[in-house]
Amino acid sequence: MSTYPVLKGILQSSQNYTWNTADSLGRGATAVVYLGREKGSGHVVAVKVFHEHLRIGQGGEDLRELELLRRLSHENIISLHSIEQEYCEGGSLYHMLDQPQYQYGLPEDQFLLVLYHVSAGMQYLRRAGVIHRDIKPGNIMRFLTDDGNSIYKLTDFGAARDLSDEENFTSLYGTEEYLHPGIYERAVLRLPSEQLFDAKVDLWSLGVTFYHVATGQLPFQPYGGRSNKETMYRIISRKESGVISGQQHFEGGPIHWGRELPATCLLSSGLRLVITPLLAGLMEPDPARMLTYEAFFNSIQQLQLKTELSIFHYISATMLTLYIEPGCTLSGLQDCVASMTDLPASQQLLLIGGHPLEEVVDPMTPIAAFPTHIKISTIYLYPREMTVSEAPRLKQPEIPPFPEFLNIIDVDKDARLALNCLARGHLIKHHTVLTNQQQQCLVEGQLCLRMYIDARLKVAGEALQQMQQQVAESKKRFDMFYSCVQSVQLLLHSLRGHSDFYFQEILQDETLRKVHTKAEERAEEIQRYRRGLQEKLDEARPHASQWGDLCCKQSCNIQNRFRRDKTVKNQMTAHDENIHRFERQKLQEHCMRMLSILTGHCVPARDRLHTQAFSFVGMLVKALSRVIKVERNNESVLNCQQLLSTRLDKIEVKCHEEVKRLQQEMQRQERSSDSGYCTTLEDDAYQMLSCGSLSRNLKEEAK
Repeated sequence: MSTYPVLKGILQSSQNYTWNTADSLGRGATAVVYLGREKGSGHVVAVKVFHEHLRIGQGGEDLRELELLRRLSHENIISLHSIEQEYCEGGSLYHMLDQPQYQYGLPEDQFLLVLYHVSAGMQYLRRAGVIHRDIKPGNIMRFLTDDGNSIYKLTDFGAARDLSDEENFTSLYGTEEYLHPGIYERAVLRLPSEQLFDAKVDLWSLGVTFYHVATGQLPFQPYGGRSNKETMYRIISRKESGVISGQQHFEGGPIHWGRELPATCLLSSGLRLVITPLLAGLMEPDPARMLTYEAFFNSIQQLQLKTELSIFHYISATMLTLYIEPGCTLSGLQDCVASMTDLPASQQLLLIGGHPLEEVVDPMTPIAAFPTHIKISTIYLYPREMTVSEAPRLKQPEIPPFPEFLNIIDVDKDARLALNCLARGHLIKHHTVLTNQQQQCLVEGQLCLRMYIDARLKVAGEALQQMQQQVAESKKRFDMFYSCVQSVQLLLHSLRGHSDFYFQEILQDETLRKVHTKAEERAEEIQRYRRGLQEKLDEARPHASQWGDLCCKQSCNIQNRFRRDKTVKNQMTAHDENIHRFERQKLQEHCMRMLSILTGHCVPARDRLHTQAFSFVGMLVKALSRVIKVERNNESVLNCQQLLSTRLDKIEVKCHEEVKRLQQEMQRQERSSDSGYCTTLEDDAYQMLSCGSLSRNLKEEAK
């Protein structure tokens, strides 16, 4: 087994601290920072050792930095212990971005921490009247707390200026890629200019830094890098408003402008919508259009107050991360969803745990007051109607091609080759996690929708039973009513020798009875329709239950198999070189395997599952529309019964009046009769025609 020699530095110390020159954390134009220890307590610190020609107290820049650090005290500003700075064991942001897992930018949670912490530090500097003038990832340190959390701190105040002394400055300082166009013109191109600069130069540097942290690359890149200074200046000074990147891919070639973050960026679509205009406002060459400090700090504050929600758009199999204003209600959430999808609010079905979101929360409740379980859970989004019959093509992961493996072995170039390969490997791993998440949501999402439909169909069934019972009771009432009217008509015919016109008209009018018969038929039809729908859903249940996370049947883990420290190339033996050659071959094979796992297994498995899920959910959405049809038909029958009942009530009132009139007429006839008595048949007719008897019979039957 081959071993490499350990790099040995020189042990150095001061009165209170000790460090080894091999433990370098960073090197700049004026000093080197080492990992050190406090002699008394053993606490880890960063020791900044200035170069021999820049002794403290002789060079005003360094003395000014130390004096400035002494009076600054903020969580997101590096602190000074006596003369030594605190140690940030997480290293600098630049160091982080040089690691393969961050080559395409920081993940969303870490990016937001950088955004919040750096802006908090800048706001503190602003209130203290200080401009930094050299903001870049290398001057942002990551401090790890005892519980593993990250705190990002601004450091290196060698170029800082106190605006209380001068509101404008003419001295030039900073790192080329992060310089404001005006400063770049004078400091890099050496062009004469009388332009004065103020605190806004830090805003431009912040924009470039945040873009770098979000994407892992610089926003403005001429072909040839720093050596192509004229093209660089043309890019940063002439770019249009809203443009956040400009790149030249070959010498003399056109500039490819970008108004959006690249596809390889790890930030969610929801955060991109917030960050993109912020970056455009910071990287604005026109001073009149450039974002102000107040607007910048306000934007960050508003972002921190927003509520984050996760919504899975089922048809496109896309996880949407929404940053919603805390005061928005459900309608505001739907408007935000509509802006990110092709679904208007009226066509959105939002479910959580098998329940509509509007039933879980009060539609007028602010989103900030939503229960915690909703904020941390996935909300599923479906269309209320399926307008397409075929599953849409899902977005495919965008993986940059692997670098070319040349036959010539170069240890230095191979170190960069391995880094680029591992960076793409981590990007592939990121997308395998996303595809697995998509598959899981496709499975859980159809269960969520079916739970909702089953519950709604069950309620519809219970309502249908109540409706059928009401129809049956209404039929009894109709039968009793018409039976009573017919009996009255027969009695009147026996007494008078002819039928009463009003009651005859009631008996001859078949409209009410026909409508009621139609309602009975519709009730039976709805029952058969619902039974068939339930059977269809039950038949589909075993098919959907066979779905699983198809991608989990194979391992999608990506491991780093190539590590080489180019600093020991001069100590490598022939055996070490052979191992290097074998490792290089294994790296190439592993790159192909990594890519095949994603493109040959994970993505096709996701696409197959999505096709099945789309078809099944399409059937569920249609089933939901049929359940709604059952509900509406059920409601229409109930409304019909209500109308019939109201109509019958009016007829009963009219019958009551007519019976009362006949009663009065018979009483007059009785008084005028010479016989002075009534027959038994007349007594029976009198009792039958009495209002009380008819009304009582109808009411008892109605009960």
